[in-house]
Amino acid sequence: AELLDAIARSPDGEKAAVFVVLGDVLWDLGWMKDAIAAFRRATACAPRAELASLGLFHLLFEVGQVDAAFDEMKRFVALRESQEYRELVKNLIAELSADVGSRNDAG
Repeated sequence: AELLDAIARSPDGEKAAVFVVLGDVLWDLGWMKDAIAAFRRATACAPRAELASLGLFHLLFEVGQVDAAFDEMKRFVALRESQEYRELVKNLIAELSADVGSRNDAG
């Protein structure tokens, strides 16, 4: 209880970091719903925290909540520039282009 009280009293950035770590642990355990909730709490505490946003994006994408993942990306990049998201989009476009190209070659 002391630890939870200390977290509750900590600055938002520190709370966000705790929720990111918790989200990662829950993700590793396969508790996806709880992991998503932890990452959402992290982004609520620190909306401009790139690590929290990227964690939420990747987790949502992994569980098939693609629209929600891209909503998170859009939310974040509306607040600040992100080289990580820029690279992510570039790689996704390259993968999609390769998939379309291979389908066209097969057809």
